[in-house]
Amino acid sequence: MLDYRNGKIAKLLDGEDGLFNANAEVRPQFRSGASPAKEPFQIMLTEGVGLASPAPKDTRVHRYKNGAYQYSGKFSQQKLDDYIEKLLKESQQR
Repeated sequence: MLDYRNGKIAKLLDGEDGLFNANAEVRPQFRSGASPAKEPFQIMLTEGVGLASPAPKDTRVHRYKNGAYQYSGKFSQQKLDDYIEKLLKESQQR
């Protein structure tokens, strides 16, 4: 994954950190305790043998720390989507 800084191309992620084959998303941080207007965007890379495969899809999260993007952890995309479904159903019941 590359960035453009001071007129030059810079690597954001090295080696396996930058691998993905299902989805890549660069987005603000809306988690509790973070100010989206002040925090650098986070990079979320989803891997899992392509969209048609029933294999698990895991998303690796990279956040900016100490002057570089660093791996922060990963989560199951299926669990996240299931949670979103639950929230949508709850919002319809209100």
